[in-house]
Amino acid sequence: MNRFVSAAMLAASVALAAPACTGAYYARYQVGSPRMSDRAFNQGYRDGFDEGRSDARHRRRFDPEGPSRFRSGDHAYNRGYGSRDDYRRAYRDGFRDGYERGFREVEQGGRR
Repeated sequence: MNRFVSAAMLAASVALAAPACTGAYYARYQVGSPRMSDRAFNQGYRDGFDEGRSDARHRRRFDPEGPSRFRSGDHAYNRGYGSRDDYRRAYRDGFRDGYERGFREVEQGGRR
């Protein structure tokens, strides 16, 4: 009898927890979620950092909005992330920040 009660309680808790976990998953990946914008920002930052360092090493002018990846703004976009426009906004914010940091590091004699 005791095993039956324990098994029933376990089954009930799993049945209650599963929808909560599923809801959390879908909430995390919905359009405009912080998770999607973090991915976009981080991708933009990495791309911008590399581009900024390259421009500074080749003595090109500071121009974070000139590179084609910035203009397209959707490098590594996946439609599962939601709105392409939301992705582009976050990507470009990250690109600008990364570009400035990469450019300034080389300009100030940082890592090469």
